[in-house]
Amino acid sequence: MTDDNTNIGLSRRRVLGGLGAIGIASAGAGLGTTAYFSDQESFEGNSLTAGTLAVNVTQQITHVDQDGIGPDELAWADAGDGEAGVTTDPIVIEDAKPGDEYEFCWEVELEGNPGFAMVAVGDVSEQTGAEVETVSADDLYDVDTDADMVTIGEAATAVATLTLCPEEGEEVGAQVEVFEGGLDDLLAALSEGLVVPSSEAVEGDGAFCHDVECPVTLCIEIEIPTTVGNELQGAESSFDLSVYAEQCRHNDVEQFGNTTVVAPDEPGPA
Repeated sequence: MTDDNTNIGLSRRRVLGGLGAIGIASAGAGLGTTAYFSDQESFEGNSLTAGTLAVNVTQQITHVDQDGIGPDELAWADAGDGEAGVTTDPIVIEDAKPGDEYEFCWEVELEGNPGFAMVAVGDVSEQTGAEVETVSADDLYDVDTDADMVTIGEAATAVATLTLCPEEGEEVGAQVEVFEGGLDDLLAALSEGLVVPSSEAVEGDGAFCHDVECPVTLCIEIEIPTTVGNELQGAESSFDLSVYAEQCRHNDVEQFGNTTVVAPDEPGPA
């Protein structure tokens, strides 16, 4: 885990209304995704009139350590720096053991026009080994009942960090810690949506307005403590992550952050 992060205490922003013509790109493992939206599109209460907006999302699996013997480590062994070829979509963690570590990163870059960006997780699934039906308490000498078994989300700790776009004259952007706690709590927080900051040096809407071709990277580090016992056996966890974007021009971050995202597989408003 990183020790030199700056925690700026980002608040979670509830997602309430429809984004309509806002760009949506769903990040699958090892895939670069671009969603383009033409000019003159409109939606209730606002309009997009300043050309195209594109959001590029590249997922990187930077670290998987299952002590060399887990299926996740074997499946992602060739992922390297996150280039195309990783086959898991969504993220699926299985055969988890005490001491396992994972790190997943998503690079988000806007093109066409400066814009706000929001990340949100979806399709979260957390199952104990008993629920997956790979193991039961009867198979474990130190677990009394299936109800005593735990999910990966309950057992694992998580840290989420953002590496921001570099300020003028800097080569590397600031690293901001946005969450530290249990994995379940992180996924719950991100399911409500996180408006991604673009800068620590700017206040107001400008602190969230991303310049074009100036990527921000979100990383999630997951660790299963060595104190976890057999109650974790057979548990499985999965989730995906989507990125949403809206032009900064004629819009404000408060409105953007308090809007219900229309999921990629659901119809938008008429």
